[in-house]
Amino acid sequence: MIYTRCNLVLGSDDHEDVKVASPDFPAEGYDELLSQNPGCDVPWHWHEELEAIVVSEGSMRLLVPGRSVVIPAGSGAFVNRNVLHSCEGAPTCRIRSVTFAADLVGGGQALAITRRYLAPLVGNDAHPAVVLPVGTPVGQRACARIEEAVAAFEAGGIGFEIDVRSALSHLVLDVLELAGEDAAGGHERAAVARVREMCRYIDGHLGEDIGVTDIARAASIGEREALRCFREELSTTPSAYLMGQRLEHAARILAESPDEPIAQVAGRVGMRSASNFSLRFRGRFGCTPREWRRRVASAHPATRA
Repeated sequence: MIYTRCNLVLGSDDHEDVKVASPDFPAEGYDELLSQNPGCDVPWHWHEELEAIVVSEGSMRLLVPGRSVVIPAGSGAFVNRNVLHSCEGAPTCRIRSVTFAADLVGGGQALAITRRYLAPLVGNDAHPAVVLPVGTPVGQRACARIEEAVAAFEAGGIGFEIDVRSALSHLVLDVLELAGEDAAGGHERAAVARVREMCRYIDGHLGEDIGVTDIARAASIGEREALRCFREELSTTPSAYLMGQRLEHAARILAESPDEPIAQVAGRVGMRSASNFSLRFRGRFGCTPREWRRRVASAHPATRA
């Protein structure tokens, strides 16, 4: 089975509960048009599973703390587990991707496959994301592995799990080879850890009247340092991130609760003025909250729990 996963359902801390084929096969394949997401974007989120993406049409910008890279059609990217990341797609961007637990490939911490091939890569702060460029033999091969895994999910049938696991096992080898060339080395910088703490605070207090002082306090730093960390790692400010998360959360509420008054939705995300909320919403998504609801109702996009 293959999923379209537009309109991610995220927890209050932007954790995504990834859908898997079955509890005893922790992986899933996806085929999605990013144009079905608000503003063609996937908001900042994270998950325990590894993620491998190939851009089949258009282009996509992948963002992780401290890094932004454009992925053209034919190329791809590997995103490590528990890494905060987001995507910005061109209007025609289509991606095919796989999320999977590391143990699906490694089989467990005591096994040689995990020790030799997964441990140097998985959860390593030096490799939050690895680009898979189609212009290199290894990158081209890695993208082909992703396509193989997604195609196996699409075909289903007896033995598809073996095909998926085989493709992902070879993908890990390719990513490991590319990681030394692509990802910046070193342990997680203090700024990344601070941004993570501040983002968690913001995402857990969207409905409250909070400001930069409160956000900075969550990471035990001052306002100036908070501004520096956000600019350096996410290329934005704490206030802009807060507003963006409020609007993304509001878009999800509007889609999930079609009868809830718009003013009430605005209040739930910490915006007391309905008119200001509508103005900001239009600036973000190119339509009013009411128009957004109509679009969602007419499209009936698939969501994942």
